Amino acid sequence: MIELLDGDLLIEASYTTLGWAIRKTLSFSDDVAPYNHIGLIFKMDDARRRYLNYAKDLNLKEDSIGNYYVSEALWHFSVTPFTEYQDAVNGGSSKVTIARYLNFNDQTRDAIITSSLTNIGDEYSILKIICFYLDVTFGTNISANLGPSRMVCSTSVADSYAWYYKFNELKDPRKITPDDIWQHVKANEAWQLVEVERRQ
Repeated sequence: MIELLDGDLLIEASYTTLGWAIRKTLSFSDDVAPYNHIGLIFKMDDARRRYLNYAKDLNLKEDSIGNYYVSEALWHFSVTPFTEYQDAVNGGSSKVTIARYLNFNDQTRDAIITSSLTNIGDEYSILKIICFYLDVTFGTNISANLGPSRMVCSTSVADSYAWYYKFNELKDPRKITPDDIWQHVKANEAWQLVEVERRQ
């Protein structure tokens, strides 16, 4: 397991019915996409904790400082301790891969996380997932016509990275899926991939 850094991608396959349904919905082939969820890893410090508590009405305790979290879109945009994903891997209910872009400096990583944390508390867009399905199934372009506030996990990550990195130069960031990001990082030598191992 590598030492985590701000801005690392957490890419997850959840072995649940919902996880499978999302992977199938977002696959651009007859196969089921290997991953259904993506988030941004960051290390909690006092400034971030204070921002999340006062601006986003969270209740993070002082003992959260120094621990790693995932900024992500579940039913709403939230932060989750990384240990919960390690526990899911340990229990066999998830597969998790960490993806790191090797050419970022610390300032860029910090800026990406600052951007991501502004979304905390926003609502997850189920409508976006439905539009992704229609785009994949019928070749439409509905998802790109939704406003920038209509975000899911992958479009949020693409948005936070947008000033510093493009996962697909030819695709509107509002249409980026977890599988788009996975296929990109898997094929790009500038990305380091490490699967989170099960711990006993």
